Amino acid sequence: MSQRVTEKLAVIRFREVARDFCALVDDHLSYSAPAFLRRLQTVLPNLSSAALALPAIKRPGELDNPHHYSGWKRLFDALSEQLAPYTIYREVFDPYKAEEPVNGSLADDLADLYWDIGPGLSRWDAADPATRRGIVWNWRFGYESHWGQHLVDAMRAIHTLLCVHHIEHQHPPTKWPPSG
Repeated sequence: MSQRVTEKLAVIRFREVARDFCALVDDHLSYSAPAFLRRLQTVLPNLSSAALALPAIKRPGELDNPHHYSGWKRLFDALSEQLAPYTIYREVFDPYKAEEPVNGSLADDLADLYWDIGPGLSRWDAADPATRRGIVWNWRFGYESHWGQHLVDAMRAIHTLLCVHHIEHQHPPTKWPPSG
């Protein structure tokens, strides 16, 4: 008898790491902005690694990945307030195209990650095998097409804040953003 895709170690590992990420975001107000970012600096690479290991699954016929804008907006607003003034950063979306930098937002990145991953976690235990396959498919597809980019953008911004600008030693900032 073959093992169900949803019982594979890679799926179990992803669910564990995704739960760690969602629990950290749920508890974000328990941390100062720099401490929250330091915790994310260790959780986000694990999430990326776990997502890369998710099995490739044939796209299920019916997909249900609820995205509740009101919940996303509440989380986005709370993260924006907590991470101010650090939430906005500059980036280039495609490093292989000559394009001008645009603003990115850590609050947007984290809220999108949370709402692209969290609903599947919430539905997992009560889900039948076909629904679980759809959840795994959504997680992998979402990583490749949407939230993976947010994850990478957030990792770079967080690394820059903590390791280049050393915000842990400057909170609250005396002058932000830095000039130059």
